[in-house]
Amino acid sequence: MPFKWKATENPRKKVDLEVMKAAVKRVLDDNVSIRAAAVEYEVDRKTLGRYVTKVKEGNETVFKADHNSSQIFSREEENDLEKYLLTAARLNHGLTSKELRRFAYEYAVARGKPISDNWKKNNQASYDWKRGFMHRHPRLSLWNPQGKSLGRGTAFNPTSVGEFFQNLRSVYHTNKFSPESIYNLDETGVTNVQKPGKVIAPKGEKQVSKMTSAERGTLVTLCCAVNATGNVVPPSLSIQDRD
Repeated sequence: MPFKWKATENPRKKVDLEVMKAAVKRVLDDNVSIRAAAVEYEVDRKTLGRYVTKVKEGNETVFKADHNSSQIFSREEENDLEKYLLTAARLNHGLTSKELRRFAYEYAVARGKPISDNWKKNNQASYDWKRGFMHRHPRLSLWNPQGKSLGRGTAFNPTSVGEFFQNLRSVYHTNKFSPESIYNLDETGVTNVQKPGKVIAPKGEKQVSKMTSAERGTLVTLCCAVNATGNVVPPSLSIQDRD
């Protein structure tokens, strides 16, 4: 069964709610049969019959389409979930798919939402719910995060950054550095081992390999510096054997 239904060659006709309301009024006020009113207004006979029954029984009837009745959370609650996920990602504590499903289950229990037995059995939301949630919120996507140490992450805060620039401003004012004396330096690591791309191989193989220059090779650290006027100094290299 496909997860997302696609429209067929003859999709169901969308009903104008004002037309449906007029058809109900025609049945009740003019004593026209439901079948005749459905043909006259070109609406579904059974749908019209349900609306007529609701009005006759005195139930509060809102002629408004509701396509989210099967969703666990309302639109506002899902927007809150989206905001939480975006905030957590910016704080370097993004949730994985499984963590999102467990969090959604706990959120549903806390809000008293009706959930399926499958959710209760696994103590987490279903995989289909997660896919639907990601589809309804296109700003979210799965990423492969880069590792960051706790010390480095906690050190990058408004207090530390403000103190750094305050010290930098003080040094500039004290020594009166000119632009050609202000350099920005950065380093990067380069290895001589190429990462193989995907290859075509027979099905059922337990191990597929591809030749490279070495398995671990040599790590070359490249250090570059450029000043505020655009001048550069020759890069420095440091070679470390990783075998």
